[in-house]
Amino acid sequence: MNAREELALVLANAQRFRNGSSMLPSAAHVSRLALDDADAVLAAGYSKPRTITTVEELDALPDGSMVMDSDPDALLKTDKGWLSVHDNDGYTYPSRYVAFPATVLHEGGAA
Repeated sequence: MNAREELALVLANAQRFRNGSSMLPSAAHVSRLALDDADAVLAAGYSKPRTITTVEELDALPDGSMVMDSDPDALLKTDKGWLSVHDNDGYTYPSRYVAFPATVLHEGGAA
């Protein structure tokens, strides 16, 4: 299943739940409308968030990157380590204290 089909299935299932249906479509039975909606969302720049599971992947992210760990805390990478966005106390800590898996919300340096 490609990204378009996966997104169309999510949109179709959301529509069915909103309409009170308990029957979920399969990827082969999504509506043309769900496919069109998926095309529009993808054209607007949506991409599925990347999940990282190792300290090495985390350390490879550039400064200015933001992740959400499994706690879930939003964390910002600085030149001194990771800063908790929620606490905003200025304390940074090493990447080994980030709870995995973590979702990359933004990669620093990206426009």
